Amino acid sequence: MSAAQSIGVWIDGEPVADANRAISAFDRGLTLADGVFETIRVLNGVAPMAVAHLTRLAAGAERLELVLPTGLADHIATAAAAARRMQIPDAVLRLTLTRGDALPGMAGLSGGAARTIVTVTPRIAVRDEVIERGLTLVTSHWRWSARRPTAGIKSLDYTANVLALREAHSQGVDDALVLDTDEHMVSCTASNICWFSDAVLFTPAASTGALAGTTLLLLRELAPSLGLTVRDAVAPVDALLHADAACACSAIRGVVPITQLDGHTIGGLGRSPRFRALHDAWRVEMARRAGVDFVVD
Repeated sequence: MSAAQSIGVWIDGEPVADANRAISAFDRGLTLADGVFETIRVLNGVAPMAVAHLTRLAAGAERLELVLPTGLADHIATAAAAARRMQIPDAVLRLTLTRGDALPGMAGLSGGAARTIVTVTPRIAVRDEVIERGLTLVTSHWRWSARRPTAGIKSLDYTANVLALREAHSQGVDDALVLDTDEHMVSCTASNICWFSDAVLFTPAASTGALAGTTLLLLRELAPSLGLTVRDAVAPVDALLHADAACACSAIRGVVPITQLDGHTIGGLGRSPRFRALHDAWRVEMARRAGVDFVVD
């Protein structure tokens, strides 16, 4: 299958033949990052976390005062089914909403329903060596304000995320840990973080500006059945450095251990039993929801 055959694109629910020329030069998502998006994992033609993604998308659209189009769930189902026909068993579905076309300038609002852009591409799995050794992080020197208008939503403005990731890669590590302006942990550049201390699973509180992750939501739901108590935390970097274990999680990355921050080892040399239990429970639940036998990292 060629690269072109393994990519699907729909705009406002209609398939697009030439994806390279599909968007107007006046689309506000392009010119002003005026929109929101979700990246959704599709397994064997099923998007098992679609409802959670649509809920978060709606919250982001409300923040930006975007008019939600009708039929978004149908758009996801159509694209997911197409991934199966294209023989992409593990796919990434991106759902983007933009305010649509407007004349140049910030005030030229269209007023209509948001433009819907859906793409489907093969998921690039986390490398085996990364899963084996765990993620290595550096604390980014950039700080994110929890008071910024787009804090906690997936807006199209990902410039800060890109800069932080480039900073990490320039130092030879996998990702960056981002802090808020009060030096509290927020997330990685495109993944939520959580850490274990005894039988408590900690996650950064919403007050830090952390995104309400869909995979993190599922981990929080599964944790009590494994004897874990879940707590939101406003915590400095030291909390991660002194944790029993830590992990990064996202719809596309999955659940991957974090084993190093700024050159310091997190947790012991072996995998934490509590991390293993939560990771395996997530894998089983995703497989159950998708109707597949196994979910790869």
